[in-house]
Amino acid sequence: MAGGRLTDNELAQALVALQTPTPLLKFGTSGKPKFRKFSLSADFRRLRWSSPNKESEIALDAVVSIKFGQRTEKFARNRRADLDHLSFSLLHYSRPAPPSTVGTTPHVGSVRRSSHSPSRSAAGSTSTLSGSGPIDTLDLVCKDEAEWRTWTAVLSGLHNRTISEAVIEKALELTNACKGAPEAAAFHAGRALNATSDDVSQVYTWGSGCWGASAHGDLEMRTKPEIVKGAVGQGVTGLACGWAHTVFLMESGEVWASGHRAGTGLPTDNNILMQVPLPAKVEVVQLACGSYHSLARTATGSVLSWGSNLRGQLGHGDTADRERPTPIDSVQGRIVNLACGSNASALVDAAGALLTFGQGDMGFTGHGHDRDVLVPTALGEFGPQNPVLSVAAGDCHMVAVAAQGVFSWGWNMCGQLGQGHFADVWAPREIDALHVTAATAPDAPAAVAVVDVSCGAAHSAIILHHTVTDLYELFTWGANSTGQCAQRRNQTTPNLCTPTPVELRFGPSKLLAVECGAYHLALLTYPHGLWHAGSNTYGQLGLDTTAHEASYELAPCKLSPKTGIAQVACGATHSCILVNESWVDDQHCPVCMACKLEFTRFRRRHHCRACGGIFCAACSANRSAILRKGVTAPVRVCDACFAKLSR
Repeated sequence: MAGGRLTDNELAQALVALQTPTPLLKFGTSGKPKFRKFSLSADFRRLRWSSPNKESEIALDAVVSIKFGQRTEKFARNRRADLDHLSFSLLHYSRPAPPSTVGTTPHVGSVRRSSHSPSRSAAGSTSTLSGSGPIDTLDLVCKDEAEWRTWTAVLSGLHNRTISEAVIEKALELTNACKGAPEAAAFHAGRALNATSDDVSQVYTWGSGCWGASAHGDLEMRTKPEIVKGAVGQGVTGLACGWAHTVFLMESGEVWASGHRAGTGLPTDNNILMQVPLPAKVEVVQLACGSYHSLARTATGSVLSWGSNLRGQLGHGDTADRERPTPIDSVQGRIVNLACGSNASALVDAAGALLTFGQGDMGFTGHGHDRDVLVPTALGEFGPQNPVLSVAAGDCHMVAVAAQGVFSWGWNMCGQLGQGHFADVWAPREIDALHVTAATAPDAPAAVAVVDVSCGAAHSAIILHHTVTDLYELFTWGANSTGQCAQRRNQTTPNLCTPTPVELRFGPSKLLAVECGAYHLALLTYPHGLWHAGSNTYGQLGLDTTAHEASYELAPCKLSPKTGIAQVACGATHSCILVNESWVDDQHCPVCMACKLEFTRFRRRHHCRACGGIFCAACSANRSAILRKGVTAPVRVCDACFAKLSR
């Protein structure tokens, strides 16, 4: 077994991340193993850890060797074969050497390098091993393989002097940049350690099952949220919906999908989750879907696109479809946000510029003409002087939130631009009715902040937060023929050309997110959960009714949890939510999630403590520790989780 291999960029980020205290399971000379928080010093010379009554550290110059696995006496006392692949030991001198002895010939009986065998310190200087006395061991177990690879790669590199000075300098620069910016430090920590939450992510979908977009293994319509059994235990962190497909982002950076092959890039339509093949060494952090195409933003700021390319919406300079995610070469390394409309796409770069491409009809891309745009092209209205913060796209219109206000452009037959008229707009124009005011001082928050914005086929929605009064408002405009604006029905004027506040039927709450499907709307609130309005032809409102009548006011989604919803996504006629919860509810699983046999009074339900799924006894007979949850004793897990945990 050997330490994990990381690229220079990953090593630099790991050096920064490991300065944040991280719980590791420490084996000692007495008692049971205990979690202690370990971190590197800012100069990368010492490894520190905290116990309830004291702080301890060892100098990395005092480390003699690193052993992988459980091969020391301390491990032998409480040997855990199931954790061997996550274990390592640092063999080090039990006490530091006096200043006068550092670099001198070692005493008989002590194991030391001679003074002519220098070891370069983390900062790039030259020194020798420092320490004396008998050899002691620091015996540790990581919570998962990603964490083990990070710790062993960094410690092995520092010990063996294989980390280049350039990497050390970059890590020091990142460290200085993160000082006073905890969110930046958290970003590097999460990236390097692939941190996972104690909660388990579950995905629920409902509505139309056409083409398999709901990922339930069939094409049936569902009128209430139902758990996607194929996503249980997979670590889903994000969702995006197209017209007839859904893509899932995993915590590993992988992408899975179900539904129409034109949008997923898979060779056939699929009604179950299938992995989308990505280029090597690519970690995806954000997804977006158009009608039949998909975009993915990577951790390095690059963009991949695949699917239908009839109008150039993939940004590759042509109109050829792409069956696999393909990098958009012209924007590599600088994109921070993205969105997809039906046949067009939009990217926001690090400087705040907005680049659009795809269908040009009726000003969809905002470039002042109706020609299709085949490569990402910047709009002159945005940039460093007016940076774009977020963007949303609909069937043939876009809305962007920028520093100087909210802007819209494109098709406007139903008033979906909110400009007070029904004429198309060919270039970005501010929505005057939305008074998103700037801050009165550079460091002060804006008086009215935009929480979220979304576009449907021909309607739009935005959440505003009045920071002084802590009041949240939902505004909608555009087509309301099926209630998709959550406004009262009006036979004479079914469309709204001006942003109109929505009457909220629940008590005071925070409005967290709004998502528009083609003809319906979803509003995520706290603590009142998920609410819907609009077309319910395929059960996409989750009202648990077969009535196909539209809802012209917000109605609560049935059987969805009130809290713990991390994201909501809407396709044309289906809806999805990502929920952070530890257990799958019994009512969602009449059969074992593995063998599919029905539960009876004799074949009883058992929850897997790792993924939260429900299994029969035969499919959950194994036991394992789950260190990422702080569970050190072996507990019941399903066969799939056991294979992952004991790999």
